[in-house]
Amino acid sequence: MNAEEDKAARQERGPQEVVARPLGVSCIMMVRRETGVLPVSWEAGLAIRAIWKKRKCKKEPIHKLSADVSAALGQPSQDERTPPSCLFAA
Repeated sequence: MNAEEDKAARQERGPQEVVARPLGVSCIMMVRRETGVLPVSWEAGLAIRAIWKKRKCKKEPIHKLSADVSAALGQPSQDERTPPSCLFAA
């Protein structure tokens, strides 16, 4: 892995401060690797690739997600459910 590949991999995973923390290195070390001042070791390349990439997804409201899960499981959605009869016992 060269400096450009290291920088691209890091940018896919977040800012230097966020990526450096789980790797156990300083931001200065990240800058030195990305600019080519220090070589990127094989282990460092593997470590940075092991960090999850940032997710680029839109956030949906939780009620929308639960309705989707209910539909996938073949269960009625929250709106279609009737409350238990014990709640209305006298």
